[in-house]
Amino acid sequence: MAPSTVLQTFDAEVERFRAWADNSPVPPTERNGEWACGYLGWARLYTAFDAFISEVPCREWSDATTETVLYAIARDSDNCYLARAVATRSDDLLCLAARAITSPEWDAKWQVAVELGRLGLSSPQVEELLLRFAEDDDEYVRRCALLALAVIGSLRVTDLVDAAWNSSVEWDEYPRMAVLYALWKINAPQLNHYLTLAEADGRPRLIEYAARIRSGNP
Repeated sequence: MAPSTVLQTFDAEVERFRAWADNSPVPPTERNGEWACGYLGWARLYTAFDAFISEVPCREWSDATTETVLYAIARDSDNCYLARAVATRSDDLLCLAARAITSPEWDAKWQVAVELGRLGLSSPQVEELLLRFAEDDDEYVRRCALLALAVIGSLRVTDLVDAAWNSSVEWDEYPRMAVLYALWKINAPQLNHYLTLAEADGRPRLIEYAARIRSGNP
């Protein structure tokens, strides 16, 4: 199938999703991955996307196509099929990650960060890109980037943990748990200090997680 044809088919499927979303009674502020699962056309969209990426590498995507891809990935945040599909081609994943850095689609960016962690250190770009995601305005993107850096064994984790620990978000026990895991994963000497802070925090969930880290069973 010609590249223009597979792109047109993919674009058409995304437009069908947009039309469904535009007619949804659920307010935009209440939409999430579970909400998007209610769309009945995901199988068609997945098939169209698979055909598209098999024919057209990311380096040939226009800015508009990249935005469409990131839009679709962001709405697929419950299944994460589209992000995993891109990740089957490492060059495409690295290309999309570089373009996603400045995207407002944070639900796409955290998925890309997770897939970069699974890619490992097969490319020197991986660590560099994850460090960029670790500076994102969205806390969850930063958290996923931190965890992915730990997965690839990056010692740069230690440069990020203080800011993550003091994120000042309402749910900050979760980024704090990510700090504990990341430090444990790379066997960092700072771990004991942060475990002590976690145990003094007072919140049961964080204290319980610190105990699991101490037992080596995060």
